[in-house]
Parts: sequence; structure tokens; C-alpha cells
Amino acid sequence: MKNYLLAVTLLLPLGVLAQTSIETSNPTQGRIQIGIVESVGYNNKSGGFIRTNPYAQYFIKDNWAIRLEGRHDFYGPVGVDGYLGAGLSTRFNFLQTNRWLLYGQAGYFYGQYRGFDYKKVAIAVGPIIDGLERIPTYSNQGMLSVGVGAQYKIGSRWSINAQVEKNFTKHRSNEFNATLGVGFKIK
Repeated sequence: MKNYLLAVTLLLPLGVLAQTSIETSNPTQGRIQIGIVESVGYNNKSGGFIRTNPYAQYFIKDNWAIRLEGRHDFYGPVGVDGYLGAGLSTRFNFLQTNRWLLYGQAGYFYGQYRGFDYKKVAIAVGPIIDGLERIPTYSNQGMLSVGVGAQYKIGSRWSINAQVEKNFTKHRSNEFNATLGVGFKIK
């Protein structure tokens, strides 16, 4: 019972924040937005993935923002392959209505890929049988990203987001990502 009350106490302020309204007008020069997008996606190198993308953006002109964002990707089962990084990008909203937003985005991210290599090893179980050993590998690298996206505003804080992008890296060039997710605007 104590754990239940503690969970309700900790999550109640977040629930109240999600219900409060904020202005719904289109972003203008000088405005700051902070939020998070949780999405699922597919890319041509790793297959399916789950992405958590917190961001903060500052509008330097109407419809044009500089954006600081983080990326945490899980490829395959949780904890197998992944990416953790952060970057700086610019985003231009080129078509806007009260509910719809279409944008182009370009940026540079730096982070760490975690994957596995497989090494052939001899396993002694009765007769000797060849097997494979999983060895974790890590690579730190930069990534140039260019993409387009669409956002549909569900309310003043919630949105549905879709994005297609192409990433250029030293080891994973020609990687296309497509994501679909739900966004929550904190500020």
C-alpha cells in the first residue's frame, strides 16, 4: 500500500502538468519549447527500433529553430544493440496550420553505438563442437542527419509525430530512418 501511495504522489504532478493548457499559437521568434518524443521506427541497417528523443529548441526567427536534442535508440530486444547520443540541429517549419506542421531538419549528433560481434570458439560438451561467443562492441562517432517530418497536434501539449531521415556516419552511411511517435510538450 505504501508503494502505491508513493507512486501516486510522485506521478500526480505529472498528470496535472499534462492536463494544463498552454498557448496553441504557432511558434514565433524568441520562444523556447521543451519536450520529449517517444517513437517506434524502422531503418534499413538494423530493422525496428524504439527511440526516446528529449529536446529543447529556441526560435531564432518565426518558424526557424535551433534545437538541442538527445537520442536513445534500442535496436532489437532491449539491451542488445543501441545508440545513445546528443546533437544540435536546425529545424524550419515550412507549412503550418492550427493542427498540422510540416518541417525540414538538418543536424549533427555525436554518440555511442553498442552492438555485438560474434567470435567462433570451441565448446567442450562431450565431443568438441564449434560455437559462437557474443562480444559487445562500442563505437563513438559523429552522425550528420537530414530529414523531413510532420506533426499533428492532438491538443495543446500532445502531438503525433512522423519523420523520415537519412544519416551519414563513418561506419553506417546510407542509413534511412522512419519513425512514428507521440510527443509531449513540457514548455
